[in-house]
Amino acid sequence: GMAQAAQDSDGNMPAVPSDLTMNGPLVNVDAFKAAGVPIPSVDDPWTWDEMIAAATKVQQANGMEFAVAIDKSGHRVSTVLSPFGTTMFDEEGNVALDPAKAEEAIGTLNDLMQRGLMSKDLWLEAGARYEDANELFLAREVPVYISGNWQVGLLSEDAPFEWAAVPNPCAERCGGFPGGKYMVAFTESDEPELGVYFVDWMNRPENQQALDEQAFWLPTRTELVDAGISYPARGSDMRVFQAEVASTPPDTYATTTNANFDAAADALVEEMDKTVAGQQDVATTVENVRQELQQLAGGTG
Repeated sequence: GMAQAAQDSDGNMPAVPSDLTMNGPLVNVDAFKAAGVPIPSVDDPWTWDEMIAAATKVQQANGMEFAVAIDKSGHRVSTVLSPFGTTMFDEEGNVALDPAKAEEAIGTLNDLMQRGLMSKDLWLEAGARYEDANELFLAREVPVYISGNWQVGLLSEDAPFEWAAVPNPCAERCGGFPGGKYMVAFTESDEPELGVYFVDWMNRPENQQALDEQAFWLPTRTELVDAGISYPARGSDMRVFQAEVASTPPDTYATTTNANFDAAADALVEEMDKTVAGQQDVATTVENVRQELQQLAGGTG
């Protein structure tokens, strides 16, 4: 998906996909064990309803403040849109957001916050800023935390309890939501050949592998994907995120690599704020987001 998104109309690849990230849930295994609730496997993921029910049972059994946490981020909310069957843009850059499916996804998050199963304060007090929820998770105040593989290194050092990555919950479909980075060399620079050499060197198998190992990133080179990365810790959790790559729908890459995605993600968060605060209903939020997407895409979709 990242490679396809980097190709121009002539099949050239002006940017090299240098790493891949994958959103997904992290769970407090100790809390699940104490509550007698099993965690899902790669071969048998939760549905969204099952995840909420399991998280609520674990929350109540352990006296935790919340059942589920998610980073305040349009990228992370896209992780919820996708299993309910929709994304923001298609491969041609047109608006792809399905209103009914988006209402179901956003309504699910809003319902969790209105019921006190997810932190409304974390969402609203952050304002327009990105806010992660790892402090809630590290403080044992929530058993299920939806974030991504970049948390693995931090949690491996800081978490005072047993935890694990688990597959994304399914609804209409399964899988997570991707991210990642590209490396480019500029043709108008003073040393374009040196720029090209550096990009090539950084993404040779041995160098991409070394970077991924230390940063807990996922590889983009097929031979590294096939062979697997030997991470310094938590290899089993990173394999869960890697397995999610195969389950993640192709249209998610069209959204995450769209030039307008950052602005669209901001609009999604801003409109959700109004619903969470009780200022507008979910249908209005989705309609406002769709209108913003149409403006960003030049009126298409």
